[in-house]
Amino acid sequence: MLLLSSALALISYAAVDFAGEGLASSNIKLFVIGIFFGLAFIRYEMHTSHPIINFSSLDNRVLKYSIIAAFFPNLGYLSVVFLITMFLQGVRSLFPLDAAMLLIPG
Repeated sequence: MLLLSSALALISYAAVDFAGEGLASSNIKLFVIGIFFGLAFIRYEMHTSHPIINFSSLDNRVLKYSIIAAFFPNLGYLSVVFLITMFLQGVRSLFPLDAAMLLIPG
């Protein structure tokens, strides 16, 4: 659990900091360390007797393709929400809270 939470926290912080500062060496370092922790998590999970995520269940073709099929619509939805947020804050000059409140019903 420590490997997974460390990986997700470092990658998320690097992405947020990239949005605020732009491409900096600290962002790249945090992202690479987060990827390293993520790969260490996957390696540990594949060799433990009671994994958090059972990767062998991905051998089931229906489950694997269902996960892939659910990924793309969600990716599209989040992309549109990101663009709408940037439009509301940049073009319409709304505060971030106001832009978020407009997107809550969706």
